[in-house]
Amino acid sequence: FMIRMGWGLNILIKQLGMAVLILSMCLAACGEDRSAVAALQRETEEVHDVAMRDLADMNRVKRSLKAEMTELDGLALRRDSILSVLALMETADADMMSWMANYKPPADTASVKAALDYLKKEKEKISANGNMIRAAKEAGRKLQSK
Repeated sequence: FMIRMGWGLNILIKQLGMAVLILSMCLAACGEDRSAVAALQRETEEVHDVAMRDLADMNRVKRSLKAEMTELDGLALRRDSILSVLALMETADADMMSWMANYKPPADTASVKAALDYLKKEKEKISANGNMIRAAKEAGRKLQSK
């Protein structure tokens, strides 16, 4: 009887040890330091905010150029330049709308590595879009000053 009792107790201790191990792993995963995720998410959203302000400026330039288009029927070279810049502006605008539609802050349940990887990619995308917006805005302003 004692041998049986000892054997059962041994299994119970092993099961309890396994449960403690699993619980500690879960707690460690849940307690990951998410400060890097939060910081990169803030940076990504700040880049977006700057790009959105530039987008508003770019759209003012775009409206001005479109208004001038109606007056330029006889000036083909200028008209073509404006059309080219307007196409760049439309692409920059569409890319921003696409980024905003697809960007989702990482879930709190995502691992820090997965969240950081995702945010790095998103920050690269929105940074490239911000650069495109600024280039289109500058090209439009140069055309406005002529």
